[in-house]
Amino acid sequence: MMTRDWWVTAMLLVVLSTSVGVVAADALTPDECEQVIRMIQIDTAQLNALNDRYVRSTEPFGLLHEMRRIADTRQDFMRTLGRTDPRAMVSLALSSDEREAFPASVRAMLEEPVVMEGALGVSVEDDFQHGTSRMRYGLTVNGSRYVLHLPEVERELVSGSTVRIEGVRVGADVYVVHEPGLMLGAAHE
Repeated sequence: MMTRDWWVTAMLLVVLSTSVGVVAADALTPDECEQVIRMIQIDTAQLNALNDRYVRSTEPFGLLHEMRRIADTRQDFMRTLGRTDPRAMVSLALSSDEREAFPASVRAMLEEPVVMEGALGVSVEDDFQHGTSRMRYGLTVNGSRYVLHLPEVERELVSGSTVRIEGVRVGADVYVVHEPGLMLGAAHE
């Protein structure tokens, strides 16, 4: 099993957040993306190995604590990668079956493949200091709000439109690989 001390993970997170800036962490360099991908792969392997031990253990508390710690770090890496390369992040996401194999307290910290339908929110974020602006997207589903991270959008999306998306949810962030599908009228299955 691949191992590393917790401080290596912490230091990489600090280096990544200070090198790209916490506020402007939208673009990692290709080398930083590769480092984050590697850390996600290591964390995933460690989680799977610990879960195998947990299932067979008669003293699971320490293993559960360690799995939650790794899942928390992995979630940070997934979000970091998702801001720069949502396709790579989605490709590293656990399947529903893989996710279900973990204890509930760990599962709650892992990404989740989702299909969601709700009201789209669209806003423009202006950065007057740098003379730039960008679109921000959100989705409201049954009163819960999610931040959508979309690929390049080919058409104009309008606030209030009902859309159906497929992606990976990490907390309140949903990383979408394909452009949202507009729903006309009632939901279609």
